[in-house]
Amino acid sequence: MRTAFLILTITTLGACEVASPAPNAATAAATSAPMAPFVIPMDPGSIRCSALSNPSAAIAARDWMLGQARASVLTARVTPLPDEATLTNNLMNFCASNANATVLQASNAIGI
Repeated sequence: MRTAFLILTITTLGACEVASPAPNAATAAATSAPMAPFVIPMDPGSIRCSALSNPSAAIAARDWMLGQARASVLTARVTPLPDEATLTNNLMNFCASNANATVLQASNAIGI
C-alpha cells in the first residue's frame, strides 16, 4: 500500500510542473546590456555627481533621493511627492553643472 501511495505521489508531482513564462522584450533588452560595476557606498548620498554617468550609480542615487523625498513628505517638509522623472531630471541638471558635488548636496539644493 505504501509503495502504491509513493508512486501515485511521485507521478502527481510530475504533472504539477510549472511552465516558465516567456521573457518579454523589455526584460530581454535590460539583461542584454550589463551595467558597469559600481560599488555603492553605505551612504548613497555620498555618491559624487561625476559618477552618475554609470547607470548603476545613477539608479542608486535616484532610489536614495526617492527615499529622501518620501521621508520629507512624511515629515511635512515637502507637500507634494515629486514624481520619479522630475526628481531624476532635477538631479541630473544639478549634477551637470556641479560635477564635484554629492547626491546629498544635490538633494539639499533641489529642496528634498
